[in-house]
Amino acid sequence: MENLNRKIKVKVIKAKNKIVPRKAALMLRLRKKPDPQDVIELAKLVSKAIERISKSVYVCIIQQANLKV
Repeated sequence: MENLNRKIKVKVIKAKNKIVPRKAALMLRLRKKPDPQDVIELAKLVSKAIERISKSVYVCIIQQANLKV
């Protein structure tokens, strides 16, 4: 179980590292002059991050289950 938790944390960090730079640029634009398109793009970015993390977690769980069989 500890191995699974470690794998999940690694996947989350990888997804975060891909998302954070884009989020920072969007947040800067939103602070300067809010644009509805930027808000929509930020929402999509958050959605993609959640999707990547959940897929990574699912894959880790399946791999862990296969190792136990």
